[in-house]
Amino acid sequence: MIPPMRAALTDRQADGNTVRQVVFLTDGCIGNEQQLFDTITSMRGRSRVFMVGIGSAPNTYLMTRAAELGRGTFTHIGSVEQVESRMRELFGKLESPAVTQLSVTFSDTTADMTPVVLPDLYRGEPLVLAARLGKLAGTLEIKGRIGDRTWSVTLPLANAAEGRGLSKLWARRKITDAEIAQTLRTLTADDANKTILALALEHQLVTRLTSLIAVDQTPSRPAGEPLKVSELPLNLPAGWDFEKKMILGTALMAFALMLLAHRRRKVFG
Repeated sequence: MIPPMRAALTDRQADGNTVRQVVFLTDGCIGNEQQLFDTITSMRGRSRVFMVGIGSAPNTYLMTRAAELGRGTFTHIGSVEQVESRMRELFGKLESPAVTQLSVTFSDTTADMTPVVLPDLYRGEPLVLAARLGKLAGTLEIKGRIGDRTWSVTLPLANAAEGRGLSKLWARRKITDAEIAQTLRTLTADDANKTILALALEHQLVTRLTSLIAVDQTPSRPAGEPLKVSELPLNLPAGWDFEKKMILGTALMAFALMLLAHRRRKVFG
């Protein structure tokens, strides 16, 4: 998928006042994630990458991370009944960018904010930020562009409402930032793991390095009976055959591509 992704992200106009929107559809288990991440990061420019996963078991890790790096969103279509509604929702979003080129500044320079990579804001979507502050004082300024004009709003932090569980939200997003930094190679694997582990243990979160363990103290194996190892078969994802061809996913992607082509003719034709 590298050649088509590079072709889609090649920007010959480089007009900073407009936004390019790239829709990536796949029904397969793409395995060269890092190469795709590198391509999106190096060629992103003013483009936004919207990932659409088709079928019962697309590579959601790839889809989610690529959408974050591409400042877009991830849409999952798991059944035939969802194709038209999900694609129409995506088209409606693409046609209604509300604020682009977002940036956030706290008057308290020690504020630890997440996410680091801010997406564009589309109609009907909220902007969700999380930050750790020493105290609720000062201001938060959000800037961006609405069409061809600049936009900004300043919010007094002293008016913020009390809330519970926000520390876990902040920690979860900081873990994602560390994963993205490792993907971008701005953070080594060891440093990323140390950050993730510290945040997960402090806030009691399940990550790829931590788990929650339940201990059952009721014995189910008679004393003295040896342990046995058994191999259990795994079911294939829905719609796959035993040759691991994604029959349902292929059909769904064909339908979604037909809708996309129809929409392109409507908008540009």
